[in-house]
Amino acid sequence: MEILQRFLVCCLLSGISLAFAKQNLIIFVPVKKDFPGVAPYVRIVDRLTTRMGYAANLVDDLPTARARLDLISGRLDGVLGMSDANIAEFGSQASAMTIPLFESRIDVFSREPFVYRNLESLKGHTVGTRRIDAPAGILSNRPGIILYAANDEASAIRMLFAGRTELLILNRIIFQAGLLQLEKREIIPYYTSEEPFLRPKNFLVLSNKFREKIPQFDAMLRQMIADGEYEKLLKGKL
Repeated sequence: MEILQRFLVCCLLSGISLAFAKQNLIIFVPVKKDFPGVAPYVRIVDRLTTRMGYAANLVDDLPTARARLDLISGRLDGVLGMSDANIAEFGSQASAMTIPLFESRIDVFSREPFVYRNLESLKGHTVGTRRIDAPAGILSNRPGIILYAANDEASAIRMLFAGRTELLILNRIIFQAGLLQLEKREIIPYYTSEEPFLRPKNFLVLSNKFREKIPQFDAMLRQMIADGEYEKLLKGKL
C-alpha cells in the first residue's frame, strides 16, 4: 500500500511539473541582444512571451537572411523587429502582430554632406544598401540610381567608406551595429541625413504555427502598454 501511495504521489508531482513547464519560443534578434538600440525591446519581448506562458529563447547568432528562411520553415518561432516594409515578403508563410513594438529610422549616410529630400535627390548617385532590406526593392531598377546591394551591413558600410558608393541607406541601429564589426582603421568620418529615408514600424513576427495566438499576443501587449509596464521596460526600470 505504501509503495502504491508513493507511486501515485510521484505521478501527481510529475503531472504538476509538466503542467507548469513552459514552451520554449526561439526568437531571432537581428543584432546583439545587449546592443543599446535593441536591448529595451528584447526586455519587452521577453516579458510579453513570459506573460503569454512561454519561455523566450532569444538568439542573435544567425545571418538575417537565414533567420527569415528558418522562420518560414518553423525552425524559428519568431523574429524581433521586422519592419512593415519587409513583412509583405512572407505572404501567408508567417504572421505578424498587428501592434508595432517600436518605430525605427532608415537613414541616408554619406562621406560628404548630403541633403536627402526624396527619391529624386538620389538620382545621379551610387547608393549602397543591404540586399535583404526594403530600400533594395524600392531602388532596384530605378532610373538614374546605381544600386549596390551587399549581403550584410558590414559589407555595405565598407563600400561607403572605401568610396565604392557615395551614399548608404540603412537602418540606424543596424548601421551602428555594423560599425562594431569593422576594424578601427576602416572607419572614417561620415554624415547622416536629417530627413530619414523611411520610418518603418517594427513588429514581432511569429511562425504560422502561432497564427491563432496573434490576437492574444496583441491583447497582452496592449495591456502592458496601458499598465505602464511597456514604458518601464523601455526605460530599464523593471
